[in-house]
Amino acid sequence: MIQLTTRDLAQLRPARGEGRTDALLRSLGQLSPAGHPRDIAVVSSPSNPSERHVVAARRIRAGEYFFRIPQRRLLTSLVAEESPLGQMLHQSEIEIDELVFTAVFVLWVKLFETNNTATAGSSSGSSGFRAWVDALPLDYSFMAASMPSTPESLGLISGTLASEQTREYQLLFRTEYLTLCHALAAVDWGQRVSLAQYVWARVAVVSRAFGIDVHRIRRDVNGQPVRAGGQADAEAEAEADGDSVEYELESLHLTAMCAGDLLNHEGETRKIDAIWGWNQATAEFAFKASRDIPEGAVIHTTYG
Repeated sequence: MIQLTTRDLAQLRPARGEGRTDALLRSLGQLSPAGHPRDIAVVSSPSNPSERHVVAARRIRAGEYFFRIPQRRLLTSLVAEESPLGQMLHQSEIEIDELVFTAVFVLWVKLFETNNTATAGSSSGSSGFRAWVDALPLDYSFMAASMPSTPESLGLISGTLASEQTREYQLLFRTEYLTLCHALAAVDWGQRVSLAQYVWARVAVVSRAFGIDVHRIRRDVNGQPVRAGGQADAEAEAEADGDSVEYELESLHLTAMCAGDLLNHEGETRKIDAIWGWNQATAEFAFKASRDIPEGAVIHTTYG
């Protein structure tokens, strides 16, 4: 098993300050200037204070969109690909999965940027995503790929499909890590990031990210928008006629850290309070209430 050392944990642990969840919600515009929740609130379970639940901060009516997050505030694989390390990976011409791009970005914010240059609430570059990264749990021992290598833990999955899958995942993660050490040698990736830290980021992304499909304007190799119909003088004709210019659109699948995992998962459709998805009209990730949700009620959704 691949485990985080004390040094690994010390490097990943966020600085003291505002509660991690509150800082994330504030960065997403989900808290008022006075710190009051707008749509949702995170509360501790009365029976088990270590458990947290998301409840409605107000009455939410059936069919209403809530907990809306604009694309500019989502930590997506596209953001990761456009970051300094993401660009280096593109230039290496190595085929990289979008989950790997996102894991690399998480570690870029955690280990390569300082708290001074990546403060929560900043909107420039990767700095605005510090709150996303600091809100990630440090312990994923409940997942097979991150289970502690104790006889008791290993005995739980010995001879099972989970044991085989764990070996496959850990081989995959090692291979990805070594590939990154080669592709990012210019920034001393292998010296600055341990294998265990990479596995932590990879598991965090896998367990926390949602897949969304968005549309954007297609661009040519020079970065210029492609006009609909491919007519070279379409823009000039449209401007002369006073019409707006239409451009070709392309569909893009993104891995998105959208805080949807804050809500409790429910496997039974009839018990789901809200569904999630991408609102193309408003360019937002949002939840839509499938029934009336009273103020203070725990909100359940599905991660599928």
